[in-house]
Amino acid sequence: MNIGPSWNEKKILVVEDEPMTYRLIEVMLSKTGVQLYKASDGLEALKIIQNYSDIDLILMDIGLPNMNGYEATRKIKKSNSKIPIIAQTAYVMKDHKQLCFESGCDDYISKPYSSDDLKNVISKYF
Repeated sequence: MNIGPSWNEKKILVVEDEPMTYRLIEVMLSKTGVQLYKASDGLEALKIIQNYSDIDLILMDIGLPNMNGYEATRKIKKSNSKIPIIAQTAYVMKDHKQLCFESGCDDYISKPYSSDDLKNVISKYF
């Protein structure tokens, strides 16, 4: 029985303001061994990145309160250009996707997505 990838020792910061969406991500990644950190907005994400320099990847929602995902991504990439950031958003217009890449995101996944879709996009960076 295949339980999916093993990402023991890997750390992902999930920047998501909707508790149910965060919980869904938690369930989708529960058997991978990955350690999750949660931020509810861009400002909180910046604080976590400053305090935990060993984060391996960021899942960044775009529509966030206080500081949106575009701005948070730009600020994070200024101080840590190597950390992969995957935009996760329900905005599916072509210009939104382009804005994600222009702000510094390395990849993009549209909500809603399946567990396999999420694991596939993350596995590109692990």
